[in-house]
Amino acid sequence: MVIDKQLTSRLTELANVCPQKPAAMKKLQRRWPELAIEVGSLPPIYDDTMEALRKYAEFPDVILQVGSLHGFVQRLWIGVPEATATLEQILMPEGERRVGINWKAHSLAYHPQTTIQRALYYLVQNSDRAKVCANMECVRPYFIGVRPNERYCSVACFDNAQRLAKAKWWRESGKAWLKNRKSQSRRAK
Repeated sequence: MVIDKQLTSRLTELANVCPQKPAAMKKLQRRWPELAIEVGSLPPIYDDTMEALRKYAEFPDVILQVGSLHGFVQRLWIGVPEATATLEQILMPEGERRVGINWKAHSLAYHPQTTIQRALYYLVQNSDRAKVCANMECVRPYFIGVRPNERYCSVACFDNAQRLAKAKWWRESGKAWLKNRKSQSRRAK
């Protein structure tokens, strides 16, 4: 499997962006300039993210659509079955042919027309590596791992989880362990 670092970066940024923060949305649009244009051609993706944004403040339609795409990508990421029908509409619009035959590879090949389609198809291809960070305090929990068995998005999150696990062990078992250790050291003398 070929890792496309640019698509990985764009997908993780889209999944982790905070739609309520205009600065975060502008940063996403700077890094993914065609997103604002392409999101308008998508079938309507209405979800609770879009409704929450409407209630939160008066946002332009583009930001509402990107916010809705953000919620949709998160649902895909965690495997919500209802998102599959919308994904099929995005990847295979009615009346457009996107699948061809790759004779050299002896397989069918998908031919995306937009960067969003490329990104979503890439997410489907790498769904076994699309993870949510096991660190409950992570601020950017959605990531695409290098290996399917990764649990943490970064070394910092892994270290934080280790620190929290050790602290929990000390709270629950530390006193008993110290008491047992002291009694063993007394016996050894």
